[in-house]
Amino acid sequence: MKKVIFFGLLTLMLIGCSAPKSLYYWGRTDMSGLSAYDKNLYESYKRETPKALCELICTLDDIVCHPNGTRQVPPPGVCAEYGYLLWQDEAMTTFDQNATNAQKKQMTQSPYGSDYKQGAVKLFQMEMANYPVSVKFLKDFVERLTGQTIDVPNLNSVEQKGGQL
Repeated sequence: MKKVIFFGLLTLMLIGCSAPKSLYYWGRTDMSGLSAYDKNLYESYKRETPKALCELICTLDDIVCHPNGTRQVPPPGVCAEYGYLLWQDEAMTTFDQNATNAQKKQMTQSPYGSDYKQGAVKLFQMEMANYPVSVKFLKDFVERLTGQTIDVPNLNSVEQKGGQL
């Protein structure tokens, strides 16, 4: 009986010590505890090198294509950020000219890598679908970029709430 109680308490302690799963997936975490998103975004702004830009683009693609958090959707703003990078001709030319073979392969396998502009619009729409509060800003932004009216499901309910959930 004592053994059963001991193992029961031991099991409860081990379960209680497990780390909770994050709400969103931000890319792989390194030894310092920084996520790939944090590290690559910082490096991209700090160094502004083609290598840093290529790593950031691939990290954003990984986060969007493999949302492993408890919500199973990309974190807020990541789809819009990735879409904005894909929309910029200069950024994607830099990527095409400087990406490693592994990075280029990742982009060819990505649903957003074959046509950068079309992929960007898909990402903006995904952001609006996952986070209706972003519709107020992104809908006008995307319409100005593309010159086309963007259809957003449930837009009326979002506008009635003032762009808030």
